[in-house]
Order: sequence, then C-alpha cells, then structure tokens
Amino acid sequence: MTVYVAEINGRAIAAFNAENEIQAEGRAASKPFRADLTCARTLLTRLHHTRCPRTPSPKARPTARPTG
Repeated sequence: MTVYVAEINGRAIAAFNAENEIQAEGRAASKPFRADLTCARTLLTRLHHTRCPRTPSPKARPTARPTG
C-alpha cells in the first residue's frame, strides 16, 4: 500500500494509506474526510486559544499525492 498526503493550497494536512491514486483521491474528496478535517481544525483552534483560520475557498479542496 502507498502512503498518500492530502494537501490544501500546497500544504500537507493529512497522510493515509490507499491502494492506488483513484482511491486516494476519492478518500480526500469524501464528505466524512472533509468533516474530520473541520473537526480537527476546530479542536486545534480551541486547544491553542487562537482564532479559527479563514475557511478555504470552495476551490481549495484536498488533493492526494503519493509520498516519496
């Protein structure tokens, strides 16, 4: 299995295993994955007592690429 990195605007936000690029892209674009990212951002914001960063534009969607 290959490790893929999900990125938003060129910044790595998550890494996960997938059988191939099609599965990786599907996972990065899935609603549950995006919901998890929103929850993580909210939690980290609360933990660090900082303002929540501006929500990415609709064009800023996670994409996946293989590591290495």
